[in-house]
Amino acid sequence: MTFATYLKNQGYRGVTINRKVKHIARYPRWLSSQSFEATAVDYRQALAYLSWERSGGIAASTLYHYFSHVKNYSDYLQSTGQLH
Repeated sequence: MTFATYLKNQGYRGVTINRKVKHIARYPRWLSSQSFEATAVDYRQALAYLSWERSGGIAASTLYHYFSHVKNYSDYLQSTGQLH
C-alpha cells in the first residue's frame, strides 16, 4: 500500500492527499541525508526535520501542517509494519 492509498483509506480526499504526499516526499530524503532511517525515527529526529524546514524559511503555521504530515507518515509506516 502506498502512502496516498493509506491517506485515502483514512478518509482524506484528493487535494489534501496530494499536498501531504508532496510535502512528505522531502522527509525521507532528509532522513537519509542525516543517516536516519524512516523506519526507526524518533520524536527528536522529527523535530530536527521541522527545524531544518524552518531554517529554509517555512512559516511556523506551515510547520504545523508539516508536523501532521510527518505524523501521518509515521502512522502509515506503523500500519504497514515498516516502523520499528
